[in-house]
Order: sequence, then C-alpha cells, then structure tokens
Amino acid sequence: MAEQFVDMVLCEIDGVETRTIKSITIDTSDAKAPVKTMNAQRRALGYTRGVPDFSVKFSASMQIVDPEVDWYAWLRNGEARQVTFDLNGDGKRVSLVDVVLNSISEKHDEGGESMLDIDAIALDRKEDN
Repeated sequence: MAEQFVDMVLCEIDGVETRTIKSITIDTSDAKAPVKTMNAQRRALGYTRGVPDFSVKFSASMQIVDPEVDWYAWLRNGEARQVTFDLNGDGKRVSLVDVVLNSISEKHDEGGESMLDIDAIALDRKEDN
C-alpha cells in the first residue's frame, strides 16, 4: 500500500477561500496536572483532566490594495470567525471554531516580500469527512 502525504492545503475564512495564507501552524495542548493526595506511598495517585487549548499561527502575504482578509480589522473588532482548511483536496476538512486574533507582526525582507505573522487562538477543532 502506497503512503499518501498532504501536499496542498486550501484555506477558507468564514466560507471565503483565501490564497494569501502561506502557512498555518496549529498547536494543541491538553495540560494535565497530577492529583496529590494524602496516602502512604507519598506519591500522586492520578491526573486531572485537561481542557484542550488551540493556538494558531498564520503566515500570510501582505496585500495593499483590496485584501482578501482585513487582518487588522479582525484584530480590532475581536470577532470570532471559523477557519476551515481542506487537506489535499480529498474532502477531509478541518475547522477551527471561534478563532480570535491576539497579535499581528509585519515582516519585511530585502527581497521585497512583506509577510504578516498572525497569532490567534481557537476554542475548538472539528474534523469533517
């Protein structure tokens, strides 16, 4: 059986496809903490259940005229949006629900390319088939 790898990701923000996003990094953490109780072994007996956190980093090219996504307006408004991406065009879609932006940093290089690095958080991640 041949192995398949993701070679293309199509991204939508609130149902509108965008081509300016160059990369997406999604960090999922589910922090658990030991439960320390009084017992004869003097050790923790279990773990608390964590709440998943989803931090998202976008890297997008900067558009000056008529941008597909107005990142600064999104940051100012603080509104929650849904970001959906399609892995490999095979119908498997992953949605990040209630995404809000935390910060935007601009990056300019001598080659003339200007990029935006955007940090965001999401409340949930859902996979559709």
